[in-house]
Amino acid sequence: MSGSALSPWALVPDPARFAAQVALHADCSPELPHAALLQCLRDRPVDVLLATPILHRPDFAFAFGPSVDGVVIDTGEPPSE
Repeated sequence: MSGSALSPWALVPDPARFAAQVALHADCSPELPHAALLQCLRDRPVDVLLATPILHRPDFAFAFGPSVDGVVIDTGEPPSE
């Protein structure tokens, strides 16, 4: 692929959905707090993580890539509580 990772078509609209798929495949609960989920995934063998079937991937993008999360890129929306 060519182009910039900052192109609008390169953004992944819902990366949390794909992260939940990986978590479930790795026997980690996607409902865990962020830090606990990361630790659970880090404790899994890499071959388990790479073998995750990703359902409903974006057509011209990867399941994991640039996204607007409101932390690094300001969404312009007021912070959620």
